[in-house]
Amino acid sequence: MKLGKYIKWFKRLIEKEKEAEIEIMKKEIKTLPGKEREKLGRAILNLKGKIVGREFAFKIVKYGREKEIQTEISVGDLVLISKGNPLRSNLVGVVTEKGKRYLCVALENVPIWALNDIRIDLFANDVTF
Repeated sequence: MKLGKYIKWFKRLIEKEKEAEIEIMKKEIKTLPGKEREKLGRAILNLKGKIVGREFAFKIVKYGREKEIQTEISVGDLVLISKGNPLRSNLVGVVTEKGKRYLCVALENVPIWALNDIRIDLFANDVTF
């Protein structure tokens, strides 16, 4: 197999793996309440957001709360930003920074609703891909 063909084949496999991981997370979001996912470290509830800067074509939003955040979500992860039912949201970003009480997320656009009483769900570890 030629190198170019191998690279294309391998890229397709990686994309399929990413899609499968996202489907697993969607099923978990559908079956587990937000508080349960937060206990597992795969969601963060009751966040407020503030646009704190820009990087390339992305706006950086700092999401935080007073209560310390215990989560598996880390820098490089793909996250779903939502208000209400997370499966109805299509606002996806990448975590760029993590602190004890906040996460910074890079987003292409930031609707007004995405800045108050927000839920963040782990969607996929994008660094792997």
